[in-house]
Amino acid sequence: MADKLAAAGYQRGSVSNSAARRTSTVYYGSGQRAQAERIAEKLGGVAVASDSSLEKDHFRVYLGQKYSDDSGVHPAAAPADPPPADITADGVTCVN
Repeated sequence: MADKLAAAGYQRGSVSNSAARRTSTVYYGSGQRAQAERIAEKLGGVAVASDSSLEKDHFRVYLGQKYSDDSGVHPAAAPADPPPADITADGVTCVN
């Protein structure tokens, strides 16, 4: 999602995972509601909420479990860890 917002002209900030949430929300600082609503619209009309800890022109975006963008990306559908590599002996795959 950070790439989508960057492509729309927003500066990319840090990206990380958080605890699972039910709803998607764009958080904004004092006087930034209109800008937050524009960001929310680019994300499909998600909710906006104020957060007094955010500096001017800084926003925090949380994507909920049911969020899906126009490409079908769903945060809860992230791929699992890759399967472990085959155990080999000098390049020969071990068979049980």
